[in-house]
Amino acid sequence: MAGANSLICANHIYRVAKPDGLTMANFIGGLFLQQLLAKPGIEFDARRFEYVGAPSHDDFVVGVSKATGITSLDQWLASKTLVKFGGASFGAGTDDFPVLLRALIGLPIQMVTGYKGTSEMRLAFSSGEIGGISNSWQSTRSTWRREVETGELQLVFQAAFKSHPDLTKVPVVGDYVKAKTAENCSKR
Repeated sequence: MAGANSLICANHIYRVAKPDGLTMANFIGGLFLQQLLAKPGIEFDARRFEYVGAPSHDDFVVGVSKATGITSLDQWLASKTLVKFGGASFGAGTDDFPVLLRALIGLPIQMVTGYKGTSEMRLAFSSGEIGGISNSWQSTRSTWRREVETGELQLVFQAAFKSHPDLTKVPVVGDYVKAKTAENCSKR
């Protein structure tokens, strides 16, 4: 059941489908974050679903154009440089991680959403229309390979609490959040 980035399916399963164990669905995991963010159109309570598992795991990275001059998270936050990020729609990691990081740590990001996939975002990045992306490493390492290898796309950090084995030199935002939380707690 396609539509609205899996929202139609999730709402249908919750409101219409009989809870007899005969109906299964697979919707994007970011959809449940939307409930926490109080996005309009959510008609389900994610806590009431039964979970079998996840078919895959994405390790998200946040990268910016070399033209921004940004090379680290601390530098970016200190400079307050606003970077336009491309996104597909709510519920997608291209949008959810930047919005969440903007809210959690004040990352200066402006979302430009509505792209029909990361190939359109790559074109917008190449033309200078956007200056940053949030994308899974699994996709980035193949579809953005040239930009990563040439340094045109600077991987600033991983949107995770644990480093991906391929990215041991790319900082993890979870470490930053933990450090800031400890710093704020010690000030109280």
